[in-house]
Amino acid sequence: MPQTEGHGTSKHATLEIRASTSETWVDASGWAAAVTPGGGDHLIGDAHVFTGAWPLTALGKLNPLDWTVRIIYTEEAGEGADLLHGFYENQEQIDLRYRPFGASGWQWFITGHVVTPAVPEADGDSGDILTVETTVHGTGLELTTATT
Repeated sequence: MPQTEGHGTSKHATLEIRASTSETWVDASGWAAAVTPGGGDHLIGDAHVFTGAWPLTALGKLNPLDWTVRIIYTEEAGEGADLLHGFYENQEQIDLRYRPFGASGWQWFITGHVVTPAVPEADGDSGDILTVETTVHGTGLELTTATT
């Protein structure tokens, strides 16, 4: 079987964020360092009946999504920590739009809430740039081709 030619890296990835009540996306790509999608798996059911060795199985509804977003910590107004912590404090519903291959590729879209504060972790033994990890807990995972 031939190897794929359609692979890529996160070099061109984009992450955009907005309040769900807003039409304007904020391009977070300049301070977003990682996106880790999680959750959204099906509830599963199974039951044994009198006959047969194997259970009957079924897929149920979906669990919520929990996406971890890691950003570079700054204290600039309207950037990562300020924006995400504002959404957290105000309990404001947000939308995330993640494009692994950049604006010309597929886009993943979720709606949710920032459920952890945007506070940086620091280590005196490290020269690493300060980052913040926060979780967006939500629903409504959609995959579409990108539109700019």
